[in-house]
Amino acid sequence: MRGPHDLARSWQAKGVDAIAVEHALANLTRQPSPGTGEAPPHPIPRARVMNLILRAGQAESLGDALSEVSHLANCHPLRAIVVRGGTDAPAEGLDALAALECVPHTGTPSTVCLEEIQLTMSDAALAHPSSAVAPLLIPDLPVVLWWLGNLPRPDDTLLELSGSLIVDSDALDVADLPDLEQLVGALGSQIDIRDLAWTALQPIRDILAELFDPPAARPYQFGITTVQVTFADAPAQARLLVGWLASRLSWSASATEASAGRETARVTFNSTSGPVEATIGAVAAPPSSAGCRAVRIEILARHAGHAATFTIARQPDNNFRATRSAIPDLPSVSHPVALTRPPLIAVLSDLLAFPKDDEGYRGALDLASRLIKAP
Repeated sequence: MRGPHDLARSWQAKGVDAIAVEHALANLTRQPSPGTGEAPPHPIPRARVMNLILRAGQAESLGDALSEVSHLANCHPLRAIVVRGGTDAPAEGLDALAALECVPHTGTPSTVCLEEIQLTMSDAALAHPSSAVAPLLIPDLPVVLWWLGNLPRPDDTLLELSGSLIVDSDALDVADLPDLEQLVGALGSQIDIRDLAWTALQPIRDILAELFDPPAARPYQFGITTVQVTFADAPAQARLLVGWLASRLSWSASATEASAGRETARVTFNSTSGPVEATIGAVAAPPSSAGCRAVRIEILARHAGHAATFTIARQPDNNFRATRSAIPDLPSVSHPVALTRPPLIAVLSDLLAFPKDDEGYRGALDLASRLIKAP
């Protein structure tokens, strides 16, 4: 684990089993302090509220994820179990690392500890990883599976151990969105599935809803004629946002044109008031505004012969501004808004406090997956 700490201890070995890893982690609580060389009078208390399994490929895909996890200890002391393959993995047994990192608990003299276990497995062992992971889970605590990179198979044994699954559709190829929709359909009634790309859209969806919230503006949501969405390196978010609008307003897609790389697309929807032209655009440069990947969302709508524009756009200083043009009985507005990508700690807090089936996500993903079409 990374970050400031009062105490950090680790152990590693090759060709061991899960029992040896568990014993080693327990022994770390009894080792002498690195600073004083004195053994503690009692084992270090290990308050934990959840199990977090991180399923990754090679080690290079773990850096950002472990950095996120290292900031969770203060609010979510947990046991993190990293499962990955490796070219040097043993044919039998596990290459394992166990670490204990204790950090000050905010506002108290006590500390909380974060436990990390890294398991490197052969390809054969990765076919059935639950046999190694199950003995390391803390009983009677929630189990969250964070899947990094490509999607899991619906029959992956780690899913059988988990009550929640975290994925990031922005880390996938756009062509994988239909596979994600099938996975959510197959597993959604069994486990709680959260998509980090969808969670990142929450502030944008809230602001768009607020622009249409005044009574004089509400009829315009049923007279939308054009939607233009541009994101930086976030093709899934762009499609999920368009899918959310389409599912909430009962649009049906009638025609789709996608670029060769599927980063951009033009979609025609049918609504109760006529056709809606939606354009999904992408820019290559990554954003530098607090992790938010939106660049511009613009909606044109008509009602009673009057046209109105609803916009959320990044400014040259990388801040965002929400704008609504003047409509009868309602003056124009233009004000700054704060758009940031919710941190992992917020996602995990929501998972623990409000486990639920997100129907809005299902509808958005269903429409977004239908927008994938080869030219």
